Amino acid sequence: MVHTFTMNGYNFAVDGNSGSIHVLDDISYQLLSSMQELVPLNDVIKHFNTRYSYKEIKEAYDEIKSLKEQGLLFSIPQNIEEMVLAKKDADSIKALCLHVSHDCNLSCEYCFASKGDYKSGRRLMTKDIALKAVDYLVSNSSYRHNIEIDFSAENL
Repeated sequence: MVHTFTMNGYNFAVDGNSGSIHVLDDISYQLLSSMQELVPLNDVIKHFNTRYSYKEIKEAYDEIKSLKEQGLLFSIPQNIEEMVLAKKDADSIKALCLHVSHDCNLSCEYCFASKGDYKSGRRLMTKDIALKAVDYLVSNSSYRHNIEIDFSAENL
């Protein structure tokens, strides 16, 4: 199902099944807002020929049709569980978050985390552990060309 809406002067279409979000010009917005499936071009022309020229309608229609053909508009609903099970990269890791410090330097008396040291002493992740985590990510990222490492610290 395609949902259309306007926000802050921009027109949007969201294809709920594919997760695609599109920013639209006014004519594409009008066309998409009037249909729940891609209808024949002749029907669209009959409906909009008093507002837009044939050329404008055809151009917008062709763009919408192209997005449909790419599976980005009017896409077919799929069972989420089947999609997840069918993914070839189910065992592939794409991101890692390294929490390098669990230490707060405020040392508040009322702190739930023992004045910020979380009863573990004030220390950083060791270089050896960090390198092992990165090696694990790389060796388990399968075919991916891009992987992500985020760094997190509980240090105010």
